[in-house]
Amino acid sequence: MIRMMKDPGLTLSEVIIGLVIFSTVVVSGLYFFVTGADFIERASRKETGLNIATARIERLRGDDYEDVETSGPFNLNVNGTEYQVSVTVAEDTSENLKEVNVTVSFDDGGREVTLDSIIIH
Repeated sequence: MIRMMKDPGLTLSEVIIGLVIFSTVVVSGLYFFVTGADFIERASRKETGLNIATARIERLRGDDYEDVETSGPFNLNVNGTEYQVSVTVAEDTSENLKEVNVTVSFDDGGREVTLDSIIIH
């Protein structure tokens, strides 16, 4: 007598369960990828804001002491992002120094970077 062998294939329910598990893993992975890309973009904008503030302070350090004064706000567009820069200078005549504060706002004012420095006469 010949025995018939059953096909050891997968049932429809096993395939559907496998697809659900696979889809869950893929969607989770995509979420982390998109979140990571957003974080990198925000960090890049913050670093650019910090570079703008640093460059502004270095420029003020190179100016004559009498020319260091409050300015701004003024806008800069870097790589499609609008940055608003403002400089506040407070003079301490008893110490012959000026305290400089540079604030760079971006993301429509939602985020900002602030650097402080002292310029001595």
